[in-house]
Amino acid sequence: MNTLALPQPEGTLENSALELIPKVLNILFKWKRLILICFGAVVVPALILTLLKTPQYEVTMKILLKSSRAEVAISPGGPERFVNWPITPAVVNSEIQILKGLDLIQKAVEKSGYPLVVEGEDNSKAAKERALLAFQNRINVTPVPDSNVIEVKFQDQDSGQATKFLKTLTALYLEKHTMVHRGSDKTSEFFDTQ
Repeated sequence: MNTLALPQPEGTLENSALELIPKVLNILFKWKRLILICFGAVVVPALILTLLKTPQYEVTMKILLKSSRAEVAISPGGPERFVNWPITPAVVNSEIQILKGLDLIQKAVEKSGYPLVVEGEDNSKAAKERALLAFQNRINVTPVPDSNVIEVKFQDQDSGQATKFLKTLTALYLEKHTMVHRGSDKTSEFFDTQ
C-alpha cells in the first residue's frame, strides 16, 4: 500500500519549537504556586542546613611501598644486601593493618596533641577507649587500585589539626614499619652465633 504524504512547508521544525514556548510558559504560569511551594520545600531547608553545618576538611596522605629493602637478617655484620620482595595484595593489606592498628593511632593522637575527649565530658578510661574506636573509624585507609600505593584519608573540622595528626601518624608508621620488617635487635646476634 502506498501512503499519501502531504508536502510540508519549509521551516516546520522551527515553527514547532516556537509553538512549544507558549505551552511551557502556560504550564509555568498555571502551576506557579505549586512549583514555588515545591521549590521552597526542597531548596530552602537544604540551603539552611548547608549554611548552618560546620565545614569538614579532608586531609589525604599517600604512602608508596617499595619492593627493595636492606635485609639485615641475611647479612649480619657484613655489608647490607638489598632484597627485592614483590608487592602483592597481601603485603599491601599487611601494611594497611599496621596503619589501622589501634596502638599506632593512640600513639599518634597522644604525640600530636589531638583532643580525643572534649573538655567537660566523661574522662574515664572506658570513655577514652570508645572515643579512640570512633576516631579509628574516621580514618579511611585504602589501597590505590593496580599500584603499590596506600591512601589515607582523615576528616576533621580543623584542617591544621588533621594535618598535624596525619604527619605524626606517618612518622610513627614509618618507625613501626622499619621495626616490623627489620626484625628485633637480637636477629643479628642469632645469626652471628650460628
